[in-house]
Amino acid sequence: MSFAFNGAAQTFVVPTGVTSLAIEIWGGGGFLGGAGGCASGTLLVTPGAVSAVDFGGGGKASTIGNAAGGFGGGGNGTPEGPG
Repeated sequence: MSFAFNGAAQTFVVPTGVTSLAIEIWGGGGFLGGAGGCASGTLLVTPGAVSAVDFGGGGKASTIGNAAGGFGGGGNGTPEGPG
């Protein structure tokens, strides 16, 4: 199963008979650089449990002032000034 960014929190219900999930998570890169990270592992779960699934959104571009971080807790950025 895959989830995609939609700008809002999503939910996942653990199917009957499932007691563990193999999870792979990729972080988004910055607008002008900075690669996103990756993590993977196995999560023990209870069938029928409801979990929140939140995805961060990409930051906003800005050439003046601070650039707003994306949905889900992305950090604010500052524009690169003249060299």
